[in-house]
Amino acid sequence: MSVFAPISEGFNGGTGHHRSEAQALRGAWGAGAENRHGQVITPAAAAAAREHVANSQPRGRTLYTFGRGFHGQLGQGGYDDAAAPAVVSLAGVGFGDPGAVETISCGASHCAALDPDGVLLTWGLASSGELGHGGWTPIEVDVPRQVTSMASIKVTQVAAGANHTVVVSQGGGLWTCGRGRHGQLGHGHFHDAGPLQRLEALRGMSVLYAVAGGAHSLCLTDCGSVWSWGACRHGQLGLGDVTFATAAGWESGVPWPCLVETLNDLDEPVVTMAAGGHHTLFVTA
Repeated sequence: MSVFAPISEGFNGGTGHHRSEAQALRGAWGAGAENRHGQVITPAAAAAAREHVANSQPRGRTLYTFGRGFHGQLGQGGYDDAAAPAVVSLAGVGFGDPGAVETISCGASHCAALDPDGVLLTWGLASSGELGHGGWTPIEVDVPRQVTSMASIKVTQVAAGANHTVVVSQGGGLWTCGRGRHGQLGHGHFHDAGPLQRLEALRGMSVLYAVAGGAHSLCLTDCGSVWSWGACRHGQLGLGDVTFATAAGWESGVPWPCLVETLNDLDEPVVTMAAGGHHTLFVTA
């Protein structure tokens, strides 16, 4: 059973929160040249990406967006910027309740949202397939659109990386789509993927929570293990040696999930994580 309730997440440092308010930041990996380590995670944090922001109330009522809209990432039916929050209409897009938003997440130029029934919507730029609508031609979607390939699967959590998307389904399945040139999709190769594809390497495990960074991904399983994959140049995977991928013959990154063994030595279990552009944070109970 999950012991955290994720509010929102995105590649610039999304968060979840533990039911105990006594949680503390316990670790950080990756590029730290800009004093990015040690920032406090708060339950009130909202998903943020480079040039646009989405915000909804927990188990929400209304979805608002503002910021850059050049690729349709604001979901307001156009490509203009917005300097003030404006409502995103979810009527007629597959949500059981068009006023209910459960989870939101932002990537570099795309967004994703879930309703309480696990319906997945995405919009914005799909330069590499990150919206999950299939196809290999870059597209721009300026209003929320249901990911029909997941229509029969209840989605429990979604995380948007810079140019890829990670989805957790009911029962603990993990699915990814989008840019894969650094192995951030976890399918054992460095190719992009238009539709969401399930990670076969984790099929025998039950994933509780996942995060997506600039070009790396991590997940937490129900047994408390943390797995990471994707770009590792700055040590953001937590695998110890930043040259791990090169030594293994992968110059771009690690293309499938690897167990973060150092976390098994902690006295307290990891309960949630956050992935930045080139760094990672985790929280223990």
